[in-house]
Amino acid sequence: VAGSVGSDLIVPPTIAYNGASYTVTGVDKYAFRSNEEVVSVVLPDTITTMGDSVFYYSDSIETVVLPAKLKTLPKNTFYGCSNLKTVILPETLTTINASAFYRTYALEQLTLPAGLTTFSGSSIFSGSAIRSVSIPAGVKALGSSMFSGCSNLETVYAAGGLTALPSSVFATTKLQQFYLPETVTSIASRAFWNCYELTDLYIACDYPSAGVPTDALSDLATLTVHISSKYAANWEAFQKNYYCVNFDIVDENEMPTISAPAAPESYSVQAVTAHATVSGLPETVAPSGSYSFTVAPESGYSVERVTVNGVTVTPDDSGVCTVENVSDAQVVAASASVITHTVTVEGNAKIKVGTSTYSAYTDWAEGTDLTFSVTANSGYVVSSVTAEGGTLTD
Repeated sequence: VAGSVGSDLIVPPTIAYNGASYTVTGVDKYAFRSNEEVVSVVLPDTITTMGDSVFYYSDSIETVVLPAKLKTLPKNTFYGCSNLKTVILPETLTTINASAFYRTYALEQLTLPAGLTTFSGSSIFSGSAIRSVSIPAGVKALGSSMFSGCSNLETVYAAGGLTALPSSVFATTKLQQFYLPETVTSIASRAFWNCYELTDLYIACDYPSAGVPTDALSDLATLTVHISSKYAANWEAFQKNYYCVNFDIVDENEMPTISAPAAPESYSVQAVTAHATVSGLPETVAPSGSYSFTVAPESGYSVERVTVNGVTVTPDDSGVCTVENVSDAQVVAASASVITHTVTVEGNAKIKVGTSTYSAYTDWAEGTDLTFSVTANSGYVVSSVTAEGGTLTD
């Protein structure tokens, strides 16, 4: 594993052990549970599965780049990670499970991948610091209490055909506006409960066959419910239940078109390194903008991998890496491996390092001394020992 405990951790795609190479394909449940040392973690794209609660209550974790081929984010993945600020979700992600971001008090911004289709289970973002969310078109249903207690949440945009608003989905948030598309067929208890800053609710759908609970939203004099004239008659009973709410019947052709929230003014850029230095990075980059950087290894090391948000980048002939069309926070991960040299023995002899004997010793780290002995095979004697590119001392 590249990096040191207490700072950056870059997990390599393969690990050598006892002379064999093993591909890293998964992360076990509770792998980083209650960790108070590791600050940044970058996981390789060879990982396709993760157990539940991998970062459960990891108070020190601030930045995580998830595997670039991961499809499912398990339940409780970042549960209680109070200092988590940056998470890079892969484009392959289709499912986010219960309480994945529960009580992530520092997580203000998160870009959901376009291919996301499923929120499974409750309280996925409950208590997080998220401020704005754009829900991909493939998502049809939200989870119960999904954003409950997100005290900073002001804007939620649903691009596709939402069919249901479950219980307490937006309870106790700062949500200011919301648009119910024609596809909505169910609104559950406390869906908009204690949304005291909600000023406009646009209803472009028919009244649900199961009705709307009387506690679906708080009675707020500051709230105006705009109902499409196409379905206005069917919402009359609802209007009588909320006599303190302002109602506005709007011609169906004049219902507003709701746009996705604007991109942030800038995205953060940071480096996660192991035995390497990244130079030239800006602190932030504008949406759709670009930036360049270079990577240099520490003495005795060579650059092994450079990724941006989990995707490998290749420098040009001048050693410069360039990233274009930025649409998310940026995490540049650069790791370098120690340069090693090989000691070979010619003739009928072997080299002994420590207690092990080799025909060729491959792990001599550059810049270090190597203590070894040469042992002749049975029936032979060592007549001389010579070296190319190194100095021998007895």
